[in-house]
Amino acid sequence: MTFKTPNAEHPTHGAALVAAGPCFVGIDPGQIGAIAVLDAAGDVLRVWSLPSLAGETEPVAFASLLRGIAPALCVVEHVGTIAKGAKRTNFSLGQSFGTIRGVTGCLGWATQLVRPSTWQPKVLNRKPRDKADTKDQAFAFCRRRWPSLALSPARSRVYHDGWGDALCLAEYARRQTVGG
Repeated sequence: MTFKTPNAEHPTHGAALVAAGPCFVGIDPGQIGAIAVLDAAGDVLRVWSLPSLAGETEPVAFASLLRGIAPALCVVEHVGTIAKGAKRTNFSLGQSFGTIRGVTGCLGWATQLVRPSTWQPKVLNRKPRDKADTKDQAFAFCRRRWPSLALSPARSRVYHDGWGDALCLAEYARRQTVGG
């Protein structure tokens, strides 16, 4: 079995994660979801794509990525169902969400489920009825906040929106705890 982890060569991927102080985790559970870890100053410690197998988050690989991290707070985007007729996508999303909840719970992490309508106005300064694409807004925020960070997997020129959302969720967690 091969796991889909396109960012294995990303500069923030590698040896054990060591944070001098508290760290904050953001998890986007989408089909191309991601995990981001920030320190108290808001610097990026690590970004991963969710390990998947057949389109679903793989629990053993996911747990191995998180082992050894002790965040002050983990924020997981609270997902709902998608458009009618997307039963398979909704089931897969629910499975990934359940895997994330189960693994973070077993690790004993303080975890908040946060809807996009809660974190986006606070991180992206998004107005409630703003029709702009939130993926584009997250990408623009990440470009401004972390200009030297590559926002795509190794050898790819395509922006990974899961990474952008995970970084924004980690930033939301950090702001909830240390302010900013």
